[in-house]
Order: sequence, then C-alpha cells, then structure tokens
Amino acid sequence: MTQPLDLDQIEARAAAATPGPWTTDGWEIYQGDGNSAPDLMAWVGETCRADDYDGSRNDAAFIAHAREDVAAMAAEIRRLRAELDSLQAHFDQAIKGFNASALEITQLRTERARTRAEGAIEALRSAAENVRLGTAVGPIPVEVRPTVDAWLCRLAEQRLTRARRDAAAGPAAVETHIVADDSSDPEHIDDCPGCEAFTLTGHRAARP
Repeated sequence: MTQPLDLDQIEARAAAATPGPWTTDGWEIYQGDGNSAPDLMAWVGETCRADDYDGSRNDAAFIAHAREDVAAMAAEIRRLRAELDSLQAHFDQAIKGFNASALEITQLRTERARTRAEGAIEALRSAAENVRLGTAVGPIPVEVRPTVDAWLCRLAEQRLTRARRDAAAGPAAVETHIVADDSSDPEHIDDCPGCEAFTLTGHRAARP
C-alpha cells in the first residue's frame, strides 16, 4: 500500500532549495525568469550529457519547472485533503441522521404494531363478552375473526356437552312431604317447615 505523502517534508525541501523561479537556456539552469542574461542570473546546475542532447534539455526544463510545480502540487493536495475532510464530516453527519431516522421509523412501526395488537385484543375481549352475555356481537374485525370463530366453536361444544349430560341425568327428583298438621301426637314434628300441607285424605290443607 502506498504511503501518504508527507507534505511537510516535501515543502521543507522545496523551501530549503534556491528560491525560484528557475529557468533554463537548454542545459543550464539558472535562478530567474529568463528575461536577464545568463551571466546576470545565479547558476543552479546543468543537465548536459554528450550522449543525449535532447534528453538533457528535457531534464533541465523539468527541473526548472519543478521549483514551482512542487510547491503548487503540495498546495493543491492540501486543498483536496481539506475538501475531503469536509465531505467526510458531512457524510458522517448524514449517516448519523440516517441512523436516527431509521431508529425513529422502527420505533414508530413498533408502536403502531403494538397499538394494532392492543386494539385487536380489546375487540376480541369485547366480542367474547358479548357472546357470553348473549348480546349482539356486531362485525368482528378481520384480524381477530379466526380466534373468535375458534372460541365460539369451543363454547358451542361446551354447551352441547352440558345439555347432553343434563338430558341423560333426567328431571330432578321432587320430594313430597305429607304432613298431618292436625295430628294430636305430641311427638309429631313438622319435618318440612314451609312445605305445602296435606291431609290424610290427600287433600291440601291450609297452613296455619
């Protein structure tokens, strides 16, 4: 992985070099803008090579322009880095806002689902209570209708089972007490206070 440029060191080396601008007349590199005679400009160096005259000229031009190009590129890199940092800060802020919005949406969905569930439970309870009391149920919400239907089936089965059990048991036995209220027997005790009184002939007698 390429290491990031150390702009501080690059700019320090540029600052320590002979001040610019630099110019060249072919192979020779001088300090100046090229408008003065070479003998009046400070000499910086040369790139003359006998085996490659054209290459020597190109090297001299590159070196002469690098005196200002390096400083300009370092300044541009710093500007781009600052712009990147600003964009990164805006991006991070946008991500925080997005996460907060996503959390709020999730909470709203959860609250809405809880509200709907509570409403469905209340509707189910109301429908079950109306059925138990024999009152009109009214329209049952679609989301609780399967549960209500199952509950009504169980209720019907329970009532049918109870009716069958009562039918098998037959009518409840009725106990009839015949009391001779006009008996003179001192040991006689009316064993059914409040029961309808009968005479010995089987006719009803008025209770005292």
